[in-house]
Amino acid sequence: MIDFQTEFLSNSVVVIKARGKLNESTRHYFFDCISDLMQEAEKTGRPHKVIVECNGLGSLSSSGMAALLSARIRIRKGGGKIYFTHLSSTIASALKITKLNKLLAIYPTTEELLREFDRKDQIVQQTRTPLIAHEQ
Repeated sequence: MIDFQTEFLSNSVVVIKARGKLNESTRHYFFDCISDLMQEAEKTGRPHKVIVECNGLGSLSSSGMAALLSARIRIRKGGGKIYFTHLSSTIASALKITKLNKLLAIYPTTEELLREFDRKDQIVQQTRTPLIAHEQ
């Protein structure tokens, strides 16, 4: 059994709180949830930043790991990005052993990730300062 609660933090940032087990019997439900979000994003023309909070995830099987990769591919195809936060030590170890930690964007907490988003937005805004034309 798995359950997802989604919370939109902005027009382009959504948090999915995963609770339960991500395995063979639940992976399709997870992928459907991701696909629905991306279809909505594609309609509005805004790529989503999807944050999956994993602190409620009790276990992650090999099928669950495949679902994480499928979600990453689906979201990137739609111009979005997926991030994983609040991993338990067991799940973090499994991702490290399989080297999936090198493919997935993993952050300790959602709050830390949101601060990173803010920092990157500030850098982008600073680089987009309009040039002032000088008259001679």
